[in-house]
Formats: sequence, C-alpha cells, structure tokens
Amino acid sequence: MAIPVSYATQQIYQSVPQNIQDQDAASGYPLYYYLYGVCQSIDRLDALMIDNVGAGVTVSPTSLEALEVTEAYLLNPITATATSMTIFGTDTTWTQVPTGSNFVIAIENEMILVPGGTYNWSAVSVTLSGLTRGYDKTTAATHAASSGSNGAIDVEDYAGAPGWSQVLDLKRCPQYALPWLSQFIGSNISQNNTLTYQQIQNKMATRSGFQRATTASIIAEMVNLINVQLPVTSTPMLASQVIVMENTEVLAPRGGNLGAAITTTGATSITITNTDSTWGYLGSNSSFVITVDAEKILVPKGNYNWMASPVTITGVTRGYGGSTASTHLINAGVSLSAGTIMYGYNPYAMTLLIPASFYNVYTYSSLVIAAGGAGTYAAVNTFIGTLGGIYADLAGGTFPVSSSAFVNFIYRYRPAGIQAFIGGY
Repeated sequence: MAIPVSYATQQIYQSVPQNIQDQDAASGYPLYYYLYGVCQSIDRLDALMIDNVGAGVTVSPTSLEALEVTEAYLLNPITATATSMTIFGTDTTWTQVPTGSNFVIAIENEMILVPGGTYNWSAVSVTLSGLTRGYDKTTAATHAASSGSNGAIDVEDYAGAPGWSQVLDLKRCPQYALPWLSQFIGSNISQNNTLTYQQIQNKMATRSGFQRATTASIIAEMVNLINVQLPVTSTPMLASQVIVMENTEVLAPRGGNLGAAITTTGATSITITNTDSTWGYLGSNSSFVITVDAEKILVPKGNYNWMASPVTITGVTRGYGGSTASTHLINAGVSLSAGTIMYGYNPYAMTLLIPASFYNVYTYSSLVIAAGGAGTYAAVNTFIGTLGGIYADLAGGTFPVSSSAFVNFIYRYRPAGIQAFIGGY
C-alpha cells in the first residue's frame, strides 16, 4: 500500500516503537495518516528552509535546453496512463519548439513524446493529445497539477537559491503563499480564495502592478473601473475606445484682463495682461477663442509668451461665433470661451478620453429630482440603472479635468509625479 511521503511525518513516525508501527500497518496506517495531517503545516515551513528548490511540477521542451524557453505548468493532475494533458504558461518562447515533427517534453523525471502539429503557445492553455508516455526509457508516472515549489531540488536552474526565496518568486511560490506575495503588487487575492493555481498565476502575472506607470496598465484600469459598474445588459467599454494623449494637459487659463481699452469694433489688435503659466502653450498648435464681456474673439495660431505679460496679439477676428463686436474698457475680463477644450504640451501630464456615453452630468440633487423627487435609495438606484449603472461619474461632465471621479483610481497606476486629466469625447 502506497502512503504519502512527508519528511516531518517520517521523522516522528520513526520514533514510534516498532510493535506500534506493525499494529498501525496492519490496521491501514491510521496513526501515520493522523501524523501526516498534523505535519502538513510543518512540512510547508520545512520546505521553505531548503535551498536550491525548483518550481515544482513544470513542463519544458527537451530539445531546446540551450535556449531560453519559459517553463510551463500542468493544469490538471494526470495518471501514468493518460495520453492527453493541458498545460498553461507557455508564451512566444515556445515558438522555437520544432512542432513540424514529433517533439519531446519533460515533466519531473518523465519524458513524453508529443505529436507534431500546430500549437497556439500564446493561448491561455494548450491541450496536448496523442501522447507517448515514458518516452526514451523513462518511466510513465502520475503527476500532480502544478502548484508552485514542492520541495524538489533543482540545482541546474536554482543552485544557490536560499529557501526563503521561494515565496518571493512567482514561478516557485507555493500556491498557499501566493495571496501573501500578491500584496506586493497591489493584487487582491484573499487567503481563502477559490481560484485555481492557473487563475492566480494569470491574475498576478497580468496585474497592472507589474506594468505600473505604463499606458497599457492605465488603460486596463480605466476599462476595468468602468465595466465593473455596468449592468450585464450594457455593452462594456473596450480598451481600444480609450484615447491617451501623453505629455498633454488640458489648459485651464486663469482669467486675464485687457491691458488696453478696445475703442473700436473694427480693431484687430488687442493686449492681454495678467496671463501666467496656466496659459501654457496656448495658441502654439491652433487658434483659439476668448471671451471679453459678451464678445467672442478668435485669436490666431502663434507662439505667445504668456509669462511675459502684457501680451499684444494682432490679426484677431472680432465678433466671432455669432457674437457682436463691441468696445471694451481697460481691465475688462478675458477668459477662454466656455466649451472650448485646448490642450498643451506638459511633460508631466497625460490626458485620457473615454466615450461620452459613459458620462452623465447629474449632481446628486438633480439626480433625486430626475428620479421622481422621493430621494429614497431605491428610487435613486433604479434611476441610476437607466443611466447605464455608472455612479462614479455623477460629479461632472465630459470636460477633461484632473479632479474626475475616475482619477483617484487611475493615480495608483500613473507614473510618479504625472498629473492625469480624464474626460469624454
């Protein structure tokens, strides 16, 4: 009768008198199994004290030992007679495997012959069928599903690796310790999770924390943030719908003033004072519209030094956009026309735009009114459902701002020191 092997259990069991061991064997080893259950936690800790420990049950091609090929994992346990198995964790490095003809893979001490064919090594998992087990004079054996290091020594790949390094290595960390390791990348994996080893590996390997401060991670977090709030009947947002403008900020110039009165309706030269750094590079890429009193004035494209106030501008178009040209007193207020979105270069900023359909302009007060005025949770919640189920964006509209309700979430993934503007299009 085969009994499970445990170092701690065997050490304790060997101290039991032989006559008791004999009685235990005759009874089906109840004492041994009791000790085995008690010693599981001890074995786990003991394994973390052993140096040179490998990644446990892994799958690798044998014909490419001199090349760098990522080790894959066994999804489910297989018996010694199984002729198919599913592996995961393969990637583009596996394209080096000569699959045009039969090839050999290794699992622990067994070699397995795999039929040649077309394999998608970039898939989440790959099923291999028609296997020849115990190839090249090895012995076909039962293999447990991969679950991280299992105490097996791998001097070839992990010579000198201290025992504690297992729990800091995603490839070797035992499954029971992965929730602890996940905290270092901001992943939320509870100790009593129901995820498989594959699901935990994928969640941690693709977690934005590993690509923190990259455009891809920021887009992924934005899409996830919105989609988790959508009802199942709504169409989720795609990453391809997010527009990212790096090194770009939304210009929000502080109000300036006329540095000189405009005494005629036909004047095409104006002077603006009290401009500052908030005007950025306004005008360097395109013309823009300002408002003075009730008149809109089109300012032509140009390189303006807004820090050197006052700034004189020539060639303006008066009475723009259906407004009426008029005279204006000195010190009259000057502002960027409402509804105008101007972007400027800023190496310490980025702007993200998402479809306007994921926004609405309700404040809580107007939301209550729109929901029927009752102000009850049920009434408001029902009305939110008709808007698409998104609540986080009720604070404002689609104008890109750094105070967007989404920004607090995105800031965890932005590059350090970079300001993020989020709006709609």
